Amino acid sequence: MSAESAAIDVQTELVAASRERVGARLSSPERLTHGVTAVAFLGIAVLLASHALPLDAPQWLLLPAFVAAIAVGSRIELEVGSGFTSPVELVVIPMLFALPAGHVPLAVAAGLVCGQLPSYIRGRMPLQRMIVAIGNASYTIAPSLVFLVAFDPNAGVGYWAAVTAVAVCAQFVGDGLISMLREYLAVGSIRRIVCASWRPLSLSAVEPSPSSTRR
Repeated sequence: MSAESAAIDVQTELVAASRERVGARLSSPERLTHGVTAVAFLGIAVLLASHALPLDAPQWLLLPAFVAAIAVGSRIELEVGSGFTSPVELVVIPMLFALPAGHVPLAVAAGLVCGQLPSYIRGRMPLQRMIVAIGNASYTIAPSLVFLVAFDPNAGVGYWAAVTAVAVCAQFVGDGLISMLREYLAVGSIRRIVCASWRPLSLSAVEPSPSSTRR
């Protein structure tokens, strides 16, 4: 069997496994891993929000629209390895420009949870998997920090483009590391770690996406 055929077989196996897990209850290692990730994310996100500029009236109107867009975007799933990706980054970048960056992580987490509400209500997904959705917003921490530190609303377009490029690179690195660590601790598969680590590169033309361990 060629290396290419073997890689395709591994990918097929991982996709099939992810489909089986999506409606299943979390195992003990998964509960621990995703629970710790969710708590750590919420702690950092609340800290960032507490130090961010307050939302003004127009931004309060934009916030629910962005949350709704994240929820809708999260319903579009592209299977990759043992999980999936979705085009929510197409909404996150405008959020970082339109809202104080410190508020973005919590808004994205709210959108990801809202996007899964139909599955929770219909019983297709255990409610305990909400912690997975919350932890999946961890990828927003790095780009939000970049915007908090470097973004200048009075700068020119060239500077904004440079800040955006740095933020996207930070997201790639942070998301890749978090994805691999969560994947290993949750399911303990070296093959899944390899697939997770290649996910941001293989889908960079689509968007830098949330964690590949969403399943």
